[in-house]
Amino acid sequence: MENQKSNRKPFTELYLTKNQIEGIMYVLDSYINADKNHKFGQFAERMKQKILNHSRTFISNKEEMASLLMYETDMVIMVKLFSTYISAVQEMPKDFFAEVVEAQRARAIESLNH
Repeated sequence: MENQKSNRKPFTELYLTKNQIEGIMYVLDSYINADKNHKFGQFAERMKQKILNHSRTFISNKEEMASLLMYETDMVIMVKLFSTYISAVQEMPKDFFAEVVEAQRARAIESLNH
């Protein structure tokens, strides 16, 4: 038998509380209501439909939960949507990007010293 490469995409199953699902759906609706024709509005609509069409609800330890299979590409979209949303509605208390740059510099210096 030939060694065939799988066409299946990697995915992760997320277990989310009712409050987490409510928060996700709120952010997705915010994008959809703001502009359905913008790429983020379209991404949000796609993610919302995936949640509505593919999630499974259940009770765990007396708490309402939902499980959702998220492919890697879906997770990338969600991170972009949520990080953009947070930076738009929340004033950043400091320059976090500068912190990331400084950490990268420190790693580079450390690797040169070894």
